[in-house]
Amino acid sequence: MKLSCPQETLSRGLQLVTRAVTASSATTLPVLSNVLLASDDGRLRLSATDLKIGVTAWIPAMIFEDGAMTLPARLLSEFVNSLPNEQVEIACPENQALATVRCSRFSANIRGIDADEFPLIPTIADEPSATIAAGVLRSMIGQVVFAASTDLGKGPLQGVFATFSGDTLTLTASDAYRLSVRGASLSSPAAADFSVLIPARTVAELGRVLPDGETPVAITVTPNRGQILFHLDNLDFLATLLNEQFVNYKQIIPKECKTRVVANTADLQKAVKIAGYFAREGASMLKLDIQTGSDGGTITVSAQTQDIGDNDSVVDAVITGEGMQIGFNSKYVAEALNAMNSTQVALELTGPTHAGVLRPVDGADFLHVIMPVTVPR
Repeated sequence: MKLSCPQETLSRGLQLVTRAVTASSATTLPVLSNVLLASDDGRLRLSATDLKIGVTAWIPAMIFEDGAMTLPARLLSEFVNSLPNEQVEIACPENQALATVRCSRFSANIRGIDADEFPLIPTIADEPSATIAAGVLRSMIGQVVFAASTDLGKGPLQGVFATFSGDTLTLTASDAYRLSVRGASLSSPAAADFSVLIPARTVAELGRVLPDGETPVAITVTPNRGQILFHLDNLDFLATLLNEQFVNYKQIIPKECKTRVVANTADLQKAVKIAGYFAREGASMLKLDIQTGSDGGTITVSAQTQDIGDNDSVVDAVITGEGMQIGFNSKYVAEALNAMNSTQVALELTGPTHAGVLRPVDGADFLHVIMPVTVPR
């Protein structure tokens, strides 16, 4: 194999595919720590996999000799990222496990593993099940994936539940203490209504490789619901699905509220952030004291930790309904507010022992449910 391509292009391609390389790969199968470089119809194909995620990217290159080779992903990426923005030449003689990489006055000989030992990343030939704009999907992921559980014993709560219904995609994640739900319109209606459960780590990596904008993402699920493929013009992201039943999340969402609070998102974010400094040394709890008034009302955000201190921050708000005091985990509230993407946020409450609901006021199809914690008297 012999080729040449711009350093910036190669660096970007490696950055995309090495998302699938994990630190544990070397202890299971050494070739999983490598990235596959192969000529493919006049382009350079880069692939990486950890057997659960497979990412393939195609980048423009001048191919002088066809071939394929796997090279250590971390070393190759670090070396290429350090090179000047000029042409990078890669040469690997046939049947040899040594590649020469040159750029300007820099060169390196990198030992790899034969391409025949690299696991085959399956392709899905079926027609796409649905299509959505890349920027929309990326935004959706950012608003739900953080709410999934990282506890290995939580089973289906370690995943993001994706529901395709008509022309709508809904992503849902929960760790049993909070719930994020975001819906958006598909570019075209789904071929059929269906739901799949995708590992949260997979969804997070997908969000990192997706571009912003209107680039279409074709989503295809295998008939046995075992794998899902996200396909862009020059990128394939293949993932293994979870074979578990997600919770009936619709039962968790409160159906009514007695108090609705509308506040400036940035003001509330700042108050919650400051309270978090005091809450993190204790039980990570903050208290919201909602007071109605002739001028609309206020929210007093406070946190107290024995031996550390306490704080109070007052935020103006428009309050409909009765005042109350309620406690939440400060980290959960902060992360929910960071995901709002709205200048104003609405907090809907039923009572101090019932879950609260956060929604953007701008009408986006997004909500975040947080279970309360007991406020000490």
